Amino acid sequence: MTKLSLKQQALACELLAMLLESGFTLDAALTQLQVHLPQQQARWQMMKQQLAQGADVAQAFAVAEFAPLVLSQLQLALIHGQLHYSLQTIATYLTQQVASRQK
Repeated sequence: MTKLSLKQQALACELLAMLLESGFTLDAALTQLQVHLPQQQARWQMMKQQLAQGADVAQAFAVAEFAPLVLSQLQLALIHGQLHYSLQTIATYLTQQVASRQK
């Protein structure tokens, strides 16, 4: 599996946040990622399998090789229960990081 770039991680988090905020379940949102980001389809399927086997969100993202920063923020989201808000915050931060590296 190819490495997931920060830009791809930001896009995935942003899409998931929007879908969750719109009322999609996490499983349905991951299915939508397979449509919107098909080059990483195996990664999204692996995440769905992890969740179906009882893994928490942070563990599923870890298996999909998201950055440690993302994983730590998702651990916090498990405590406060605002997954879509945390994903949006992560997406914003990663987007800023990508822009900063391009300067």
